[in-house]
Amino acid sequence: MLAVISDLHLVHANNGVNSTLFSNKNLEHITYQRFVTRLVREAEVNQANHLDLVLAGDIFEMFKSPVWYQDEIRPYVHLSQIKPGVILEQRILEILDSIAEEEHAGATLDIFRNLQNYFNIPVKLHYLIGNHDRIVNATPATRRKARLLLGIGDDDSYIPHTHTFSPDGSPIALIRHGHEYDSANFSKKFNHNEHIPNSIAEEIYDAPSLGDFLALEFGNKLLYFFTQTYDRQEIENNKNLQNLYTRLANFDDVRPLTATMHYLLTTPNMTPRQVWRYLEPIMIETFEMMAKNRFFLQELGRYNPTESSLAGTILTLLKLRPWRSGIPLWVIQRISRLISQRAHLPESGNFAGREAALYQNGGSIKCVITGHTHTPEVSLINTRDGVERYHINTGTWRNVIPTSRDHEYFGSIKALAYAVLYGPGENPSKSSRPGEPDWSFDYWSGFSQKFYPKEVESKSCCL
Repeated sequence: MLAVISDLHLVHANNGVNSTLFSNKNLEHITYQRFVTRLVREAEVNQANHLDLVLAGDIFEMFKSPVWYQDEIRPYVHLSQIKPGVILEQRILEILDSIAEEEHAGATLDIFRNLQNYFNIPVKLHYLIGNHDRIVNATPATRRKARLLLGIGDDDSYIPHTHTFSPDGSPIALIRHGHEYDSANFSKKFNHNEHIPNSIAEEIYDAPSLGDFLALEFGNKLLYFFTQTYDRQEIENNKNLQNLYTRLANFDDVRPLTATMHYLLTTPNMTPRQVWRYLEPIMIETFEMMAKNRFFLQELGRYNPTESSLAGTILTLLKLRPWRSGIPLWVIQRISRLISQRAHLPESGNFAGREAALYQNGGSIKCVITGHTHTPEVSLINTRDGVERYHINTGTWRNVIPTSRDHEYFGSIKALAYAVLYGPGENPSKSSRPGEPDWSFDYWSGFSQKFYPKEVESKSCCL
């Protein structure tokens, strides 16, 4: 029996920017307790004799930390440049420790470390690297630290990016994070490859991407610039600034991502013009920083203008720097509308159908499982020789801000998704007949608006 979850994004809850405006983006550990309890029941009902639980990438959120703004040291470098003992290694270790010390994240990690205690069958936990925890693979010390936090042994070897489920010796499922399909978050583009190889060179995985920069210098730094522009007392005494602070702390949870600017402009109890009056100096400072950043300009240059007119437009604007005389609100509103009409990520199912593994080993791979996009889905890849092959996206385990169809309204829910695969001899049925598939799967995806108070969490154990 195989279970897969991804995109937990465990993060240090206190962003360090303003201690009076504490923001915790981790799900309560009770959520994971209930998940594990459900797996226990699934294993018993389906007569499983072994469980492999795969954490399929973006488990640790390594870019959303204030420690990166202490100086000019940045993590968007090739991992080969991070040597044992250097400051960058110490930063990675510090962030991992901070995540483990956070209340919800720490309790969640404790569940994983004690996973075997919940089951009466052997359990093995597997950890795959994604794009937001790429730098965890930097050195022996960082790899050992991550494994110890998850309870998967005192091992400093390279953490893998893929896992193959082979319950009877023949591979049934290929699991990877899925950022391999997204050139903005992966150092190599597979847009024109007929097949995506099972094994991709470590040096490609170890290279930084445009997404590293955007997560750190835009998604997280807007909040940092905000508190540098408006001091602590000013924020504490101004309800509008507090509301906008909360919006900036959470805007990367908006889905679709293309609605994020409108999310900021619709801050409660403020008109778009009032919001922009506060945001304009922050955006100008951000654009100035981006225009001078060699890594960002180099990464944008990777995109052929004929393939991405947006990249070419951004490069032109960065050269002209028209914001130096200010940015009118109507310009931002028009750009926001244009962006909201674009798909924010490539369709992962289209890439999954090009996995080389599907065409090897006599076509024994029946399922490709990825995460990354935070969009849970099950889609049919093909049906050949009477065998159905599926792509499963395991979504995310975090708070999500959904939008109305017109992007005028925003909510707040928790997203949960996981996949369970069964091999031969598992998931028995009296109706089974010779010739029926020797594998099967369950897929669960849902949303919750339950937010547990601390006293409820403290009483919840092994639910």
